[in-house]
Amino acid sequence: MRVIFVRDFQGVNTAERFYEAGAVAEFEDEAAARLIAEGAVEHAPEPEPEEPVDEDNEQPDGEQPSESESPAKPTKGKGRSRQAPAES
Repeated sequence: MRVIFVRDFQGVNTAERFYEAGAVAEFEDEAAARLIAEGAVEHAPEPEPEEPVDEDNEQPDGEQPSESESPAKPTKGKGRSRQAPAES
């Protein structure tokens, strides 16, 4: 069972491992039930799976990115900085 610690805790049910408040961990159901009974943890919801993003810059819902979200394209000529010639 996935749990979140509501306070700093270290004890037998965590195999003496120290957990800070806010830490999320997986425990066997029996151990999690004991930790809940002690008031050290609460049941943590399972994380929602992330939607895969297409490598061609597609958004998760299938829409193409707007111009402002598109990666910058290199420019030719104007806007380039030039190095000054090295002095001898």
